[in-house]
Amino acid sequence: MLYTARDSLQPEPDVVKIENLVIYPVKGAQGVEVDSAMMTNLGLDHDRRFMFVDKEGARVNQKRYPLLAQVRVRFSEAGVVLDVEDMGQAEIDFNNDEGEIEKLSVNRRSDVIMGRRVIGDAEELVSNLLDVDLRLFDTVNGRPVKLEVMGTDVFRTSFTDGYPLLITNVATHNVLSEFAGFEIDWKRYRPNVVVSGLPAFAEESLTEFRSTEARILLPERCVRCSVPSVHQISGAVDERVKDALIGIRRDHFGEDTKYKFHFGMNAVPVTLTGEPLDDSFEVKVGDKFEVAA
Repeated sequence: MLYTARDSLQPEPDVVKIENLVIYPVKGAQGVEVDSAMMTNLGLDHDRRFMFVDKEGARVNQKRYPLLAQVRVRFSEAGVVLDVEDMGQAEIDFNNDEGEIEKLSVNRRSDVIMGRRVIGDAEELVSNLLDVDLRLFDTVNGRPVKLEVMGTDVFRTSFTDGYPLLITNVATHNVLSEFAGFEIDWKRYRPNVVVSGLPAFAEESLTEFRSTEARILLPERCVRCSVPSVHQISGAVDERVKDALIGIRRDHFGEDTKYKFHFGMNAVPVTLTGEPLDDSFEVKVGDKFEVAA
């Protein structure tokens, strides 16, 4: 049955369960699905730690270069390994303190973040794939999460577009696939955390998830671009996915989608008292969090 506004009136559950955890060590490359991860003040440890930029200094992402989705990533003892079929592999070492530090622009709002150059085979590998000269950078201390939303600059993120975490809901995935008329792989949305236990779109009425160790604030919905239309293995673009995201907002919520549309919740991990995390804590698939409206 297709989602209707009545579904938002369903009683919200007391808890949600983590179904999937995904870390994206390199912005725009494939994610690494894990059973557990350390949650830090910057989100899942090593998420969006690295980013490629072109010779003009502009960030490289799947919106500009869909073929970036062909870059497979896995963790190694020293860092991460990038793998492109028929083109080879390259390792990025986590211990890379010799490169120059530069000021970078990380999103369409031109938010500034400091990055350390990581010179090596990874630059050549991905430059050859995309047929453009690229430089690779490692995050240095992160940057503030959106000040106009959080009201303070103490919360930080890495090379994300705006927030440390993106959270999506299994029921919302399913409803969007039903609306589209074909199965949409949830990995197209590039979430860090996928939860179950909520009615479709109920996540948008919540303010936070809470465990015995920390809180995960849900300050605003995620504005989406064309990236969900990109197949997360081949890089092929299917505009029907973007059309479905726009269509369900327009047809079932009456939203003006001319300039923006939403899917998923931006999130910020904080302490139980609402401060930035000083210590990391482990999150696992199967963990349950209390919800708060």
